[in-house]
Amino acid sequence: MSYRLIATDLDGTLRAFKQPISARVRSAIHAAQTAGVRVVIATGRTLVTAEPFARELGQSEILICNHGATIYDLQSMERLFARRIPLEMARQVVIDADQNLTLIVSTDSGFQTAKLTDDALDFVGSELADRYCRVTPNLANSLEEEPTKIVFVGDGEVTQRLLVDLSARWGDQLQSCEAHPRHVELIYREVSKGKALEWLAERWGNS
Repeated sequence: MSYRLIATDLDGTLRAFKQPISARVRSAIHAAQTAGVRVVIATGRTLVTAEPFARELGQSEILICNHGATIYDLQSMERLFARRIPLEMARQVVIDADQNLTLIVSTDSGFQTAKLTDDALDFVGSELADRYCRVTPNLANSLEEEPTKIVFVGDGEVTQRLLVDLSARWGDQLQSCEAHPRHVELIYREVSKGKALEWLAERWGNS
């Protein structure tokens, strides 16, 4: 069988959490590309946190982010595809949220949070926070962009309860996933990495 496309997750697949990408992985990716196979990273990360890893792996074509909610052309940095959470729905999610939890709203331009907690810094990355994270105490009213995802950070028991509560409240419009043992993320109902790859394969097939 001749492979034309390899799609792979990043965290927990190409790299262990909070660990560098190994030389063996870099070599395997390079070998696939040299053989003419298109390699696409499909990650839950946002563009600003995923792009450095894509560049490190020699990716210069396509990057799928936010669990499939967005697709970017890495050469032009053009956003090719987006499925976001409607703005009024996102505001209501923020209003309904437990104020004791760290909540981070991810948009095309970066992140917004009501308070820059240690959990928020850990999620965004302390090296990116000054540039990409906007702190707005009245978060619901300050949202101006439709988010690609909304992230809740908490301990294990809290996140398990959140998964149930968010599914009951928003399950017909949004989907929740445990992207990390301490992270629960809300994305638009019709979003998935698989659907993003279908869209991309059709685009490439017609080009």
